[in-house]
Parts: sequence; structure tokens; C-alpha cells
Amino acid sequence: MRKFGVDYALLDAAHIVEDSECCLVIPAVIAREGVFRYPEGMAYKPADELRNAAWTADAAWLVKEEHPDTLILMDRKLIIGRAERPRFAKNGIKTHLRFFKSKTPRAFLKDVKKGTRKGVSIGFFYEYDATPGEFNGKHYDFVQRNILIDHVAVGVPKARCAPPLCGIGIDSAIKAAADPFADYESFEDCVAKNQDKDDPEAYCAEIKRKAEGVDQEGEGLSTAEIKQKIGDLGKRRNEIMDILYPRQELPQERKQELEGELTVIEAEIKALEEALAAKITGDQEEGEREKKEDAAKARCGKYPISFKEGKGHLTKPEEYANVDEDDFADPCNFKYPLVPDDRLMNAWSRLGVEENREKGDYSEAEWSWMKNRVEKRMEAKGHDVTAESLEKTSADEIKRAKRLLPQFRSW
Repeated sequence: MRKFGVDYALLDAAHIVEDSECCLVIPAVIAREGVFRYPEGMAYKPADELRNAAWTADAAWLVKEEHPDTLILMDRKLIIGRAERPRFAKNGIKTHLRFFKSKTPRAFLKDVKKGTRKGVSIGFFYEYDATPGEFNGKHYDFVQRNILIDHVAVGVPKARCAPPLCGIGIDSAIKAAADPFADYESFEDCVAKNQDKDDPEAYCAEIKRKAEGVDQEGEGLSTAEIKQKIGDLGKRRNEIMDILYPRQELPQERKQELEGELTVIEAEIKALEEALAAKITGDQEEGEREKKEDAAKARCGKYPISFKEGKGHLTKPEEYANVDEDDFADPCNFKYPLVPDDRLMNAWSRLGVEENREKGDYSEAEWSWMKNRVEKRMEAKGHDVTAESLEKTSADEIKRAKRLLPQFRSW
């Protein structure tokens, strides 16, 4: 029996792969092996099925906050990004989530980066296998097989799969337990049991840091607050150094305790310094965008056209870099360039298609102003601007689009 399901995970915005003018890219684990509750009962999602399904997440569309009413994605207006580079790793599916900034509300992107929009849910088809069983001590009623991922919803309110099992920033492995340090009686016990590691102390300091939630250091803090925290840790580090290396010897047990604390502090300072560097970079990028927005606001104030969020350009597209502001039919959004002559003719034909106005979110008044602007340029160049000419060029544009349509369908 073929069914459709949704599965939830949490995002933890610890790592950002790309934060450019076009896109925000964040790694995530979107599914893992385990037993999860569904309306039909407890379902087991086997690792082998996830391994075989991982590639189907490639280019899966991202939607915001909730799954489509139709369950499978049927409305392109809901798309805000796509999944990229999916692969199976340590019993789960890892992928990059690429958010298109032109399609995603800016406030939503900020929340994703801050980690306040954590829920991610896959919408997928699967075969219902009614065989019951047990996995890791958990009973399940059926197995989900032949999984095929349709889309990924981001920012959903609940989660079936939470960090450290799923989420952003899980790069090396999907952990077996929420507290990886719980298996050890003390820091020294951890070091003793991990002598096979290249640096047992560094390894134990890292997992203890994660167990204590230090991975989240810097989240929600200002640059000044992170610097203050680094300073406070530095003072404690110096205090420990003063105790560890006096003229008199310390009891061995006390010495080991302080050395363990010192190792953890070093790891925590390193995490905070990385968070500080990332925050400074993010603040700089945010400042650059605000400058671009201010420039666009000043530019658009000169024309009877509003900026089209998600459709307009804050700065000139690279291919129009040498086109003057006055040489656009829409100089506010840097759209419909009028030079050279072939672009002018193209703008004239496109402005004759009502569907283009609707796609661009232009009002009738804005569209008329643009058409009048292009018409004057056409007359100055000696081109025919009669209604028949506009109708013919517009019809030619539609025919050209229809000729190209099959190529896009096959893609």
C-alpha cells in the first residue's frame, strides 16, 4: 500500500554554508533511523530505506512553516528554496537547505539564522509494511519502505527528531544519545577510556562542552556580550593557571580536576571566538544590505514605481552593470533595460503582455508610466510605436515562449 507521510526534525543554526545576496544555505539532517509516532501507529524508518531514499531529496523544494493543503506540492508560489547535496550518513539523511532570498520573507530568514525557526519536516511517499517488531527497545507497528521525498517544510512548529540526532550543524555523526558525556563518571574517566583518540583530553573537552550546551554559546548575545563572556572565561583560566602552577604541589586529584576544567574552558573560549567572528561577519553583511536598501529607497523615491520585494533588484544585475539608471523602463527595480536597441525592442514587446504586469506585481499606473517611457524612447529611435506594432511584437514574444516551453517541461 502506497502512502504519504510527514516527518519532523529540529534545526540548530550553528553553521551557515552561504549567506549571499541571493541565498542562505544551511546544512541539516532531515531524517534518521528510528521509531516515530504516526496516525497509523508507531512506524519504523530503517537505515537501509533512508540510504536508498537519500538521493530523492536532491532538489526537493522547500516550503515555509507547513505542508501544502494538498500534501504533495502542487503550487509553485509556495516554494522558498530547495534541498541540495543530500547524502546518507550515520543512519540519517544530511543535506543543504538553500533558501531563495527573493522568495523567502526577510524576517523568516532572520529567525532561521537565529535558530528560532527550528522545525523541519519532510513530506514523503512510502510503502506500508504491516510487519511489527522492535528497534532499540522500542516497539513499532509497521515499517516505512521505498521512501521517496517530495518536499521539505521549514519552520514547522513541532519536531519528531531533535538535536543532536537531527538538525543543523551535525557534521561528523548523528549521535547515539542526547548527552554524549553521560557514559563517563568524570572528565578523568572520559580521558582514561578514550586513549585510542589522537588527543583524549581535547576529545573529552569537546563532548563535555556539547553536553553542557556550550555549542549554543553566542546565540542571542550581542557582540559586546560575547566579548565580555570571553573576557570572564579568560580570567577564570588565569585563576586556574595560578592555582595549578604555584611553588607548592597540589594533591593529584585536585590537579586533575583543575586541568579538566582548564581544557573545557579553552574549548569554550574557542567556541565563543568562532561565534564572535561569525557574528561580526553577519553584522557586516546585514549592514551592507541595509545600505543597499537605503540606496534603493532613495532611488525609487524619484520614480512613480515602488520597490518589488522578491522581484526587484537592490543593485544592478551583473549583465546590466554598464546600463545607466535612466536607461531602464523600471529604474527603481533595475528591470527592462532599454539599451542596446535589441533590449529596447524586447522591453517594448514585453510591456505589451498583460501577464508580465501581473507577474511583476506592477499596478496599472506603474505599467502605463513604464510603457509611456519606452514608447518615447522607441519614437526617438525611429521605431514604429503604433498599437498594431505593439500587438505584433507581443504576439511574437508569446510564440517564442511557446516554442521554448517544451524545453522547460523536460528539464
